[in-house]
Amino acid sequence: MKRLYHTQEMVKEGLPVMAVSLTVGVVAGLLLDKGQGTLLALPGVLLLLPALVDMGGSLVAVLTSRLDSALRLNLIRPRLKHNHMLDMDEEAILASSLIGFFALAVLAALFSWMVGAATLPFAALAAVVVVVGVAR
Repeated sequence: MKRLYHTQEMVKEGLPVMAVSLTVGVVAGLLLDKGQGTLLALPGVLLLLPALVDMGGSLVAVLTSRLDSALRLNLIRPRLKHNHMLDMDEEAILASSLIGFFALAVLAALFSWMVGAATLPFAALAAVVVVVGVAR
């Protein structure tokens, strides 16, 4: 009986990705811990964290599922060379990110203003949210 999954190959391919993910998570946690005082002083910025994580994860999930579908339908090959379809997907995700994260900054600023919470000036808040969101 032919095995569909080979454990050694899965571990060999997945371990480096998991190591990078673990390292990034630890560094992010350390940075958040170091900036805890700033975050507590600016609750308007603090309320952005769950939304940033959620939106970033959703955008990555969309790109991943499109890539998976294209691979399964043989629209693209698993090769490391230029592919026009992937370029279009990347452009769509980038445009969605810019619009979505800017809208998030607007909502956070509006909410902070409504409840009287301290936050960054809007230009700085928008710049931080868009850069962090797109870089994610």
